[in-house]
Amino acid sequence: ETAYETNLIMAKEKAPTVEAEYEKAKNEANTKLEQAKNQLEEAKDFLLGLDNAKWYVHNRDDALLGHEEYEQMADRMAAISIIFPWFFFIVAALVCLNTMTRMIEEERTRIGTFKALGFTDAEIMTKYLVFAFLASVIGSVAGSFLGCALFPTMFSLAFDILFAMPELLISYRYIFAIPGIVISIGITVFATWYTCYSNLKVVPSSLMRSKAPKSGKKVFIEKFPFIWSKLSFTWKVTMRNVFRNMKRFVMATMGVAGCTALLLAAFGLDSSIDRTLQYQFTEEDSVWQYDMQIVLNGSYDTTVSGCDAFELVRSNPEISQAMLSYMTVYDTTSNNSDKLMETYIFVPENATELNSYVKLRDRTSKTPHTLGLTGAVITEKLADSLNIGPGDSIRIMINDEQGVYVPVAAVTENYALHYVYMSKEVYASVFGANPSYNYITANLANQAIDGPAKTALAKEFMSEYEISAVAYTSQIESSFTNILDSIGVIIVIIIVCAGLLAFIVLYNLSIINITERIKEIATIKVLGFDDTEVSSYIFRENIILTVIGIAEGLLCGVGLHWVVLNLAEVDIIMYGRGIPLTSYMYAAALAFVFSMTVNFVLHKKLQKVDMVESLKSVE
Repeated sequence: ETAYETNLIMAKEKAPTVEAEYEKAKNEANTKLEQAKNQLEEAKDFLLGLDNAKWYVHNRDDALLGHEEYEQMADRMAAISIIFPWFFFIVAALVCLNTMTRMIEEERTRIGTFKALGFTDAEIMTKYLVFAFLASVIGSVAGSFLGCALFPTMFSLAFDILFAMPELLISYRYIFAIPGIVISIGITVFATWYTCYSNLKVVPSSLMRSKAPKSGKKVFIEKFPFIWSKLSFTWKVTMRNVFRNMKRFVMATMGVAGCTALLLAAFGLDSSIDRTLQYQFTEEDSVWQYDMQIVLNGSYDTTVSGCDAFELVRSNPEISQAMLSYMTVYDTTSNNSDKLMETYIFVPENATELNSYVKLRDRTSKTPHTLGLTGAVITEKLADSLNIGPGDSIRIMINDEQGVYVPVAAVTENYALHYVYMSKEVYASVFGANPSYNYITANLANQAIDGPAKTALAKEFMSEYEISAVAYTSQIESSFTNILDSIGVIIVIIIVCAGLLAFIVLYNLSIINITERIKEIATIKVLGFDDTEVSSYIFRENIILTVIGIAEGLLCGVGLHWVVLNLAEVDIIMYGRGIPLTSYMYAAALAFVFSMTVNFVLHKKLQKVDMVESLKSVE
């Protein structure tokens, strides 16, 4: 009982304290409960305000900047791959056609013998069809495997320059290989069948005799006596030989023309790429005259307050001149196009000073443009992409649904990125507010300043709290150089393949020409012509065919260059237009060198012609 009494006494003593603690805890709980209720009400109000909320879904193109660039380059490669293979395929098909036709013609005596011995037409034809089929299958399959392994490896080198690429996995693409193989086999087998069929209609006695040469006839140049009369006997014979066999004439000129067109397109594309960098960055009169862009932390409405960072930059002895500018990125479109183009809106504080930093001018006439009060000046590639020009309007998308229209006053020369230049007055009338300048565009006092000095100057500027970044034009140029250099691999491949094309065509046709005229060659050797004179007599024809083919190829190459140029351009770059004279000279000279190489190789063959054996007659 004593213990219970003691506990009772202690409880009575603590009762007032416990009640006070209870009240205190109760008040704290009530306070927290009220706070929670307030937070709940705020959250409910926030949820009610989300009626107009939107979902923004970003794909890999938005999240990974390199992904879209890689995709664009891959698309350009794919577009180019549609054009060039047709040149090689058509010429290769014609070479096979001519080769198999010539082979059957050379086998006339043997075919006549087989037929005289009692072999049926089907049995004789099968021999040659099997040969043509096996040759086509072996060559086509081997070529498809070689091409599948070689060219992807070479093209991947271009991508490795710009992107961190995984290990290249090469797989045989049946969907591309099989159509080419089937067409190659079909053309060769058909040519063989047709030639065999034509010969088998002739009686054996006629087949066992050599085919009579084509009757001579006048060539078109004989219609011009003032030219024909001045030619020597040798040149007259050469001209008649050139134009007598029209199939050989067409094949040779087409092969050389295809080679020359490919070379001109390759050299022209290389020149266009080089001029893109020159016209935009490096020339004394290039489009971009400024040396650096300085990004400000904030934006400044100069009608309200000044910008201390601008005064800091302008007063620096390393800076010759500087200008406040407003620049931001919007998507643009037009009523004439469904495309959305990522475009920089550029507004200088003083429009009259812009010419010191950016040259606004017409590309062809070089007529300068000025920023006026009637509209904006847009870049040429942007105008072409949106199908607009002076007098039209470009729509600047503020968001996914809202946009403002700006009249286009002029189209200016530009090769990198897309820009809309406008005066601050035009900007204020379109957007309803003065521009808040967020960039400083500046030129260096010393153009020869090196990399470390540029880095030190950038760090000095960025130590100022109002400056967040410094970008030199040389850095932008370096980025575009990497993009454009990747096309160089393609150009080298085109030049090498074009050279092989010309060599194979001319070599094949020259061998056939020599074989057809072996008796003629043996005869003139018997008459006293030495090896050099014999080679000159034969190869003079190759030179004429080469010159004609080069002339045709240069004309075709202009159109091919235009097609390739448009296919190879990425969205943010416009290549230099036109083909310089040097590209014509390089293409013609290289095609001529390939032709002379064939002549040099075949000179040895002419030296080995056996006069006695060649002059024997089957009769």
